[in-house]
Amino acid sequence: IAGHSGANFSTADSTIKEIAWSDSETPAEYRSSDYLVSTSDSEQYIFAWMEDGTMYLYTEADHVSLNNQANFMFYELDGLESIDFVSNTDSFSGVDTSGTEDMINMFGSCGSLTSLDLSWMDTQNAENMNDMFHDTAIGELTLGRSWEFNTATGIPRTNWVSSSTGEVWSYAALETLYASTDAATFTSTSDEADVLPDEELFMG
Repeated sequence: IAGHSGANFSTADSTIKEIAWSDSETPAEYRSSDYLVSTSDSEQYIFAWMEDGTMYLYTEADHVSLNNQANFMFYELDGLESIDFVSNTDSFSGVDTSGTEDMINMFGSCGSLTSLDLSWMDTQNAENMNDMFHDTAIGELTLGRSWEFNTATGIPRTNWVSSSTGEVWSYAALETLYASTDAATFTSTSDEADVLPDEELFMG
């Protein structure tokens, strides 16, 4: 997503601090082929550009869909502090991930990313989410009703308190027991866990 010359999935980038949707006031200069990021078969154009550390996205579509594979999408954006994929205008319903199957290392090595709202994400059809949060500093994670942990995601190995129930989940419980009815914001805590996995696994 860094997109500069020579960038690949393992190229670290510290310039992108925030990713957000722009509104209808987007200048015409950014609605040109130089800033086009949508696929050739997209029904509407999607544009992206940088301003003062923020990568803005703009489209006239009512929603956009991630590709089937979103592996390493934000990987090594080590300056990234915020991702706002929820909405940009009243007519924009957001980003659809219901057709995305692979999300390996999607947010991996985002060392400045401490809070992440993924309430917009649908992972029910995801087949591989391995290391999705590997080597991140995430201490607050918002999960919605269309979220499922289908494989190990590598969430930080801490306990997590639910904003909905006040219960404290171990990271292993969150990855194995979370259901749509548990949708909430989970915050890292040092408190003892109330919710534990059905089976404890140890490495040694």
